[in-house]
Amino acid sequence: MSIRSPRQALVLLALPALVVAMDQNVLFLALPTLTDDLGASATSQLWVSDIYGLMVAVFLIPFGVLADRVGRRRLLLAGSAVFGILSLIAVFAPSIEVLIIARALLGIAGATIAPASLGLIVTLFPDSSERARAIGLWMACFMVGIALGPSMGGVLLEHFWWGAVFLPGVLIMVAVLVTGRRMLPESEIKVGASIDVPGALLLGAAIFSLVFGLKTAVLSSATGAVAAIGGFVLTALALALFTWRSRSHERPVIPVALFTQRRFSAAVGLMTMCAVLIGGTYFYFSQYLQLAAELSPIQAGLVMIIPAVAFGIGSSVGPVLTRWITPAQALAAGLLVAAVGFAVLAFTVDQRGVLFAIVGFSLAYLGFGPGAALGTDIIVGTVPSREAGASSAISETSTELGQALGIAVLGSAGTMVYRNYLAPHVEMLEANQGHALNQGVVEALNQVPHLTSVIQAAFAHSFALVATGASLGTLLLAALALPLLRPADSPRDARDSARDHERNEV
Repeated sequence: MSIRSPRQALVLLALPALVVAMDQNVLFLALPTLTDDLGASATSQLWVSDIYGLMVAVFLIPFGVLADRVGRRRLLLAGSAVFGILSLIAVFAPSIEVLIIARALLGIAGATIAPASLGLIVTLFPDSSERARAIGLWMACFMVGIALGPSMGGVLLEHFWWGAVFLPGVLIMVAVLVTGRRMLPESEIKVGASIDVPGALLLGAAIFSLVFGLKTAVLSSATGAVAAIGGFVLTALALALFTWRSRSHERPVIPVALFTQRRFSAAVGLMTMCAVLIGGTYFYFSQYLQLAAELSPIQAGLVMIIPAVAFGIGSSVGPVLTRWITPAQALAAGLLVAAVGFAVLAFTVDQRGVLFAIVGFSLAYLGFGPGAALGTDIIVGTVPSREAGASSAISETSTELGQALGIAVLGSAGTMVYRNYLAPHVEMLEANQGHALNQGVVEALNQVPHLTSVIQAAFAHSFALVATGASLGTLLLAALALPLLRPADSPRDARDSARDHERNEV
């Protein structure tokens, strides 16, 4: 088999990355419409939004190992085929339950794309400088997908039904399948690269139990409280078993020894927490534009491009700043900018100041940009080169998981604030109308239209408090970044850290 051109192959590899990124947030603007059509509750809205990113986060590292075992092109084509079929199912989903299941399986299929694609890029571009540029272009395409997700969804919603937002996934994956076998090379298969299946299941159980506990915690009932406690207990148990399994297994899902290095662990933790704030506020802002600011889907989609562009600018500026200041200082400075942006957002959304809200949200994303670039560089550069693959997979997993958890944590917190704000009005309504108010903004607007202004104010108030919490949290992260990300104090400290890491490996 002959490969036509590495550059042509790179373009082909960028296409599925574009779709996987778009699907991360393509439903945000469609939530009001599909909620009205499928009768989704507030909890179901959270599940259908964050289950995709959650499944991607769980399966990224196991599929990285699987790609080496069965072949990267083979895994990419198989994942693309499954992704296309599931996208078609999502297009015509008859119920919210079917859509949630389809989104979960889409996340699993989507997790095959990044490790297989990046592995193939290494094969296509053996020269280190060309490979770096190729990976940069692939990452740029991924960011374009994130930016296009809401706007593409808005354009399609303006002319079609909500299910049309999944059609690009069907068409692009068909193109990948038709041309992939001819244009992409196969990688060398590593027979000994086994997968720790019990470890992967334990990690997945821990993540699912955590998110389940967070979601049921907002239910105003004794059953919800018991379910939340049970979820947290299962999380602790699964994490303990996963840690024990990882320490005793020859090839664990996540090499625990990597976390003995301070800068590595700190960078992973900071990137995860930043992703929590990014994912949660993005979820709220996209709905705020339609439900409170009353923009059309297409208008909201176009607005969502602005913070994505700001994030890209911040990612480009961050490495440049390190000519004059340390990476930790550049990252902390960016977080301070993000904190100011969230503060502007908190003071404006409650007053219907949509233009100032857009400025504040974009400023926050501008500030998060340097951390995305510099945090990844710290994670990959801190560990030995032989573990660069594992460390980069952990970096991407932390981001995906953080965004999914952000939707769960901040979404659940906002739901509690929203319900408390409306509590006095619920007591004055009939039972069915009071129930509608508690189920979510869309159902409340449909069932209790005479309280539209109150419902919008409740949603804006909850978003303002979420933004306030995000601002304070970002300030805390900025303060932690400086001491935790400082480099080794001396060459001797660096040698001691490396020796400790080698000892942990043995």
